[in-house]
Amino acid sequence: MIIKRAIGSFLSALGLIVVGLAFSATLAGPASAAGTGYTPTPTPTPTPTPSSVCGTGTIVSSSTLPGSGGTVSGNVGSGVVTVTVPPGEFPDGVQVAIVDTGGSATPPSGGAVVLGFGVNVCQNGVPVTGTFAPLGVTLVDPEVGPCQTLYQQTASGLVAVPPAEITNGHFFVPITEEADYVVVSSTCAIPGATTVVTGKPFLLEGIVAGGLLLLGSLLLLRLRFRHH
Repeated sequence: MIIKRAIGSFLSALGLIVVGLAFSATLAGPASAAGTGYTPTPTPTPTPTPSSVCGTGTIVSSSTLPGSGGTVSGNVGSGVVTVTVPPGEFPDGVQVAIVDTGGSATPPSGGAVVLGFGVNVCQNGVPVTGTFAPLGVTLVDPEVGPCQTLYQQTASGLVAVPPAEITNGHFFVPITEEADYVVVSSTCAIPGATTVVTGKPFLLEGIVAGGLLLLGSLLLLRLRFRHH
């Protein structure tokens, strides 16, 4: 009897050990699998969104153009500046910003600032360095006249930029790099004119001319009546 009881106790203890080992193996299975064959899914890196803002300062207009080109326009002073990007010049697209720089522009001696503006050209918010194919810059402003000059602001001062076209109220020039520009009015003589003008249209001149025309008409009428 004693031997049978000992054998029974031994078998019971052995059974408990086997159950405990089985339970431990069950718990350790997933952890073991995770430590050997399990590979966590990597977190995807977000794609940066291209910046539509180019440059700093008083930006009046900023837009991202596709590789096919396009135009960007903004109000500067009393005028409108439009920048035209030709198709194919920037195949991956480009950001163009128009900046009002009139408050910081310094005219050369004897001139007066009509307005100042900057043209910034960037790709993903980074300025495009060097030169590129000419971009067309058009300025429509009632104060634009033939006695005005477009200057580029450089580190060494203002440099005159010959315009492709300048008429009353319209200014067009091609540019090959981003920079700041200023339109300066100065005293000049227009061919065929009898007086020196400043390049800005003035209402007073029109009033004086109209008054002289009216006075001449009245004198002619008086002479006719006296003749009759």
